[in-house]
Amino acid sequence: TELRAGDIVPIRAAWTSTGRFLLSQERDGGTLWDASTWQALHTWSNQVWLAATVDPGESLLGSVSELGEIKIWDLHSGRLLQMFQDRIGWTEPRALSIAKECLRFSPDGRWLISAASGNLVKIWDWRSTHWPHRVLANHTNTVNSISFNFDGTRAVTASAGANTLVWNLVTGKNELTLEDKQGAYWPELSFAAFSADGHKILTGGTWGEGGWAPDLWNAANGKRLMRFKFPPGVATSGGVRVAMDHHGGRFVIFSNNGPGALWDFDSQKAVTSLRTGDAAKLRCVSFCADSSAFIAADSNGTVFVFDSTRGSLKQTIPTGTSRLLTAELNPLGNRVLSASEEGRISLWNVAKG
Repeated sequence: TELRAGDIVPIRAAWTSTGRFLLSQERDGGTLWDASTWQALHTWSNQVWLAATVDPGESLLGSVSELGEIKIWDLHSGRLLQMFQDRIGWTEPRALSIAKECLRFSPDGRWLISAASGNLVKIWDWRSTHWPHRVLANHTNTVNSISFNFDGTRAVTASAGANTLVWNLVTGKNELTLEDKQGAYWPELSFAAFSADGHKILTGGTWGEGGWAPDLWNAANGKRLMRFKFPPGVATSGGVRVAMDHHGGRFVIFSNNGPGALWDFDSQKAVTSLRTGDAAKLRCVSFCADSSAFIAADSNGTVFVFDSTRGSLKQTIPTGTSRLLTAELNPLGNRVLSASEEGRISLWNVAKG
């Protein structure tokens, strides 16, 4: 099923948490789609969004513009509920995974957290008129990733320069700093997230001497539990892709040129090795919400769907584009949503490919 073709260039497209809706983000706004009928429910036009996010309750939409305008919308009516100014300082849209990660609602929908100019992270109580609620100011470089723990009392933020900070959101204090110099280079971190139980933190980045190896950390004391190594000959200097399931049992790590592995959190051992077929650069890696499957999508426009229990390849989906921007599984793992630079937003049946 193709939702839109050619007229508007999407930045990304994503499922909401329950899979009832789809949100496509374009350079001049966005569209909310009904996932059962594939009909557009509401369109926000003339809105230059660098990032957009839907709250877990699927009632609110948060957006941020290149001018630093943060807006809160009613997801279903499209009505503007609140607007406040935060000079984010982005001069151009960031890489899609980074833009998505730099604006997040807390699990209860009360707080909106954003990466701001001056290497700051700001927490907003969007119902209040006293803004911002807190400013988290210990980063030394641009923040690339924001993630909450399961109850929204802690957050982990990662930045360029191998700087990962863990915050107590009740007090606003920086509880832990996860920092490690690798060889002669400081890698640029682009991923940091809590495990489902909040006991561990997984970080990943883009480059370093001989490539960047992801790390697993103890979320209570900040000690590194292990560093993941790739076999000789596997290219990691261009970056690695990291994703964890939503139940806290498994996570995947892919190298820049395709090879990867499925890992078990408890044993900290590889379950199986993974291949995506060729050396095309990977665009995105992610699990579906029920953690039954995960995907890896490459720059040739091919989406590989894997079973998360054994790591076996379930399906290969050629999307027909060499300019794939993003791909994502629905919560049940039986549909793939993809967006391309040609303006195509498509839905694919995993069983049929």
